[in-house]
Amino acid sequence: MKKIFLLLAVQFVFLFAISASITQVEANRIVGERMSQETQPYTVYAKNGVQTGITISTSIGEALELDYRCWVYYIFYTDTNQNNYLIFNENNGNLLEVNAKSDATPNDLAEWKIVKIKIGDKEKESFSEWLIVKIDEIETIHKNDIAIINVRIFKGEWKGQVAYFINNTLNSCMFCDVYYEEGEKVIFEDDVYSFYIASKDWKLIYEFGKGIY
Repeated sequence: MKKIFLLLAVQFVFLFAISASITQVEANRIVGERMSQETQPYTVYAKNGVQTGITISTSIGEALELDYRCWVYYIFYTDTNQNNYLIFNENNGNLLEVNAKSDATPNDLAEWKIVKIKIGDKEKESFSEWLIVKIDEIETIHKNDIAIINVRIFKGEWKGQVAYFINNTLNSCMFCDVYYEEGEKVIFEDDVYSFYIASKDWKLIYEFGKGIY
């Protein structure tokens, strides 16, 4: 059936079963419904393709081994070290949730696909199209750096207009990426200090990575 070799504390919950032979589209939909209940920020990763006889090695030396065909998801919670795995049995639709009590990140996470993100009270899909494109670029460029990088996007007000500030500490300047509501880049001339002093109402709306850089 299945073998679990995890030294960290875990909890196993069969949430429900659906009709036989679940597809990845169906699995993605159910994951979306499951995660819509969450209030804390998170990122959902999906293992590419249906898995058979998979062993997931983690960053803290443990392993999760499954010997049936399944779709596998990893839930990274931004504000806590309790991260989860969701595993769908392809044949009968059973959903197994593994609640890891420590940071059991897959060693090959860079090869997983991001399928859902939530930060604050919004999800990425609710953002403007140009901002989603920017976020997709961030996730693609830094997919191998999730453990060391931290990119944040803030929404605020500047000169009576909605503005977005992308804070990536690897950038060469502090305010390289500031945009108006429709995606037009703010070009600073002599008013950078004014922006620093007078811009207001900044709220974090997106975050990628858990590093300090």
